[in-house]
Amino acid sequence: MIASSETSPATTPLLRVTSDERLDAPVPVKRKRFLLLFVACLLVHITIVAFLIFMDRIGAPLPTPEEEISVEVVNEPPPPPEQQAEQPPPREITDLSSEGQRMCDHGQTRGGIMRLRKALALMQRSGD
Repeated sequence: MIASSETSPATTPLLRVTSDERLDAPVPVKRKRFLLLFVACLLVHITIVAFLIFMDRIGAPLPTPEEEISVEVVNEPPPPPEQQAEQPPPREITDLSSEGQRMCDHGQTRGGIMRLRKALALMQRSGD
């Protein structure tokens, strides 16, 4: 580039460019890759939506026919629950429980817990 040395800058440009220094013409942008990716994404999305709709239709439970219940059955009150008379636990269980609690209160936690566990195991066996 050559700067002009003339005295009137308004009439002549400051920079001159020769024809071999000019920029090349812009290369047109190819849109084939964009269109290819767009179509591929569109196909993937359509496939996913179709799969979800298909699975929703297959996995839906079939409606069951409603069974009619006679009015007599609906009006009957439920049977009363069976009431068991609670029996006091056996003496061995109460003795183990009270002794275990007393031992825990006096700082003998290991022996107290062992007795409480044994009382609990006996209660569970007697309940079965």
